[in-house]
Amino acid sequence: FGLCGHPGIRKRRLPGRWLGMVRSTEASDEEESRLGVISVDLNGLKNTNDTEGHRAGDMLIRETAWILRECAGADCVFRTGGDEFIVVTENMEEKDILLLIRHMRESAANNGISMAVGFAYSRGRVSSFDTLLTRADLDMYKDKGHSYRRRREDRMQGSGEKL
Repeated sequence: FGLCGHPGIRKRRLPGRWLGMVRSTEASDEEESRLGVISVDLNGLKNTNDTEGHRAGDMLIRETAWILRECAGADCVFRTGGDEFIVVTENMEEKDILLLIRHMRESAANNGISMAVGFAYSRGRVSSFDTLLTRADLDMYKDKGHSYRRRREDRMQGSGEKL
């Protein structure tokens, strides 16, 4: 079992295979090297914990981890915080990463899970994995902001309030 009883989910540190690959990509001058980072954050975990209890919140985290692993592969998914994950891809084109993200979103939605997703992509030498991760996080937070605005607008429309 991995972190907190979540099998196969690693927290914070990249395991040797990925860390070695990231370091070699950072040091490489190869034009064909491709590295993608997808940042995922659950929407509504606090509400689930508050209304249904922490056991339900833990189940939501496990279900999300399972979906991400099924979509991207078990060795690509890392839990980086309470309700945050990253998915690391190598040698995928940007369009394929976008298809993967769409598949992850659809699978999550089919299971009643809402998540904010962002990504960053680099072709060729990666100067810093941390920079790529930061870009993916910033993209995810933009998506999270859109998600909250959409939900607020939906609530306002449902209540008849003017926006």
